[in-house]
Amino acid sequence: MKKLNRCLIVIALIISSQLLWSDDGPYVFWENEKPVAVYVKGQQIIRDTLDAEMNGEYYLDWCNGQAESVVLQKEFSQPQTSYSKPELFLALSDIHGNLDGTVELLLAAGVMDENYNWIYDGWLIIVGDVFDRGEQTTECLWLLYHLYSQAESSGKGKMITILGNHENMTIGQKTHEMKDKYAETCELLDMTYNELYGENTLLGRWLRSWQTVLKLDDILFVHGGISAGFAQRFTNLSDVNKLIWDYYHQVNLSNNEELNYLFHRNGPFWYRGYFSTEEKWETANPEIIDDIMKQYQVNNIVVGHTTFEKIQYAQEGKIISIDAGLKYQESGFALLYQNGDFFILASDGAISEITP
Repeated sequence: MKKLNRCLIVIALIISSQLLWSDDGPYVFWENEKPVAVYVKGQQIIRDTLDAEMNGEYYLDWCNGQAESVVLQKEFSQPQTSYSKPELFLALSDIHGNLDGTVELLLAAGVMDENYNWIYDGWLIIVGDVFDRGEQTTECLWLLYHLYSQAESSGKGKMITILGNHENMTIGQKTHEMKDKYAETCELLDMTYNELYGENTLLGRWLRSWQTVLKLDDILFVHGGISAGFAQRFTNLSDVNKLIWDYYHQVNLSNNEELNYLFHRNGPFWYRGYFSTEEKWETANPEIIDDIMKQYQVNNIVVGHTTFEKIQYAQEGKIISIDAGLKYQESGFALLYQNGDFFILASDGAISEITP
């Protein structure tokens, strides 16, 4: 009966999710120290300059009254690289605008309730690529920002977001060309897609605070992977997060060669060498990976980016690949860590062991 009730809640939320948000938006721009929420409804552009509440905070109704309004944070801190490992966490990657699949997994794990409120005692880790492919990227970002904000204010659990290659394509210097829904939004607003997430926007500032690598004691998280060349260049993982932070916050950088490598195909955002023997990827095998893990004092590396039907081990159990299903706008899987071990969580709440 409990499983049936969960399924009914998921179905109801998926049906209603099409009604929660406007055609696109909101995009929140900071103008003259005040937030301006911009919506696209049909072919109409709606601009709403928000006023602060009595406590000085700005609040946004991000989904037409179906959830608590969210506090609009103006500044974000540089990310911390290493934490003690929590007893419970859920990790998923490559959401790619798949709102329904994301909602299914977050409900199944008990991360949030049916009103989109954070209720998790553990940590939620998003391992990159919320953007592109699907047509509910904006909605996914606001849902995640809402959960992040609630987790931070409640002091219960924690949410951490990691940059993927598609985030970098959106907030980087090269124009990210779009099609379909988001191309129409750009045309109506006379802006590039990158400008919708510029340094003067709330979501753009939040994205620029996401980290590149995360270490939870003996587990390392990164979107693409850690290559041997990366490990040779970066002995300290905190230096990597700082370098990307400085780049996105226009701090003068003296070592462009290191920065270029991070955005290179064998850098942490694009690397696929754990799963492919193509010459363009730096070689990876269990011995090389052992050296990398010894250097960073970890036992597993959790990655997204390279898609499989289900979460699985690779390279003799050293690598855990979690890009599984959401990319194709279908129900997917998440990595669950509990009782000192890794498991697969399905969208219906079923928990199973990971197989090679």
